[in-house]
Amino acid sequence: MKYIPLFCLRFSVVATAGLVLAACAPLPPYQTLPPAPQQAQPVPPPPVPEVVVRPLEMPEIRDQPLQKAAPEVIAPQEPTPALRPASPAVLALMNRARLQADLGEMDQAAASLERAIRIEPQNALLWLELARIKLHQGNPSQAEQMALRAVRFATDDRTEREAWAIVALARQSQGDIAGAAEARRKAGQ
Repeated sequence: MKYIPLFCLRFSVVATAGLVLAACAPLPPYQTLPPAPQQAQPVPPPPVPEVVVRPLEMPEIRDQPLQKAAPEVIAPQEPTPALRPASPAVLALMNRARLQADLGEMDQAAASLERAIRIEPQNALLWLELARIKLHQGNPSQAEQMALRAVRFATDDRTEREAWAIVALARQSQGDIAGAAEARRKAGQ
């Protein structure tokens, strides 16, 4: 053991002194834990109210004169494959317009369709949808113009008939009875 370096000897003396002092240190005081909380009693459920069942009463039906109804708007149908928009942007705008129309946002729906028409100006389906929106907004003269453009660009009979039916409704709304009859004849009605 002659060759133990001085550093190791000093380290061992210091470590031993630390262990002796640690053994002489007093222990921490004993701590008790607080008692566990008692479980709360379950709350009884509220009483169930008594339900009274009564038969439905039928409303009385009276003869009343019919009121003039708003013009009927033709519901959109799925387009034939030849009429589907060629551009994904147009398809997205058309779907947005339908959603906006379903939510009652007719001005926004018309704006979306007008943007789509700027991309595909000869798409009859876009003109037909815009005509429906304009008719629903109470703009029969604009609806007629949009429907006539749909007629001009139509590539199938169904689209052309739907466009003429909108022209008939628009003309009827404007008081053009003869023009409405002619448009209905062209629509095959």
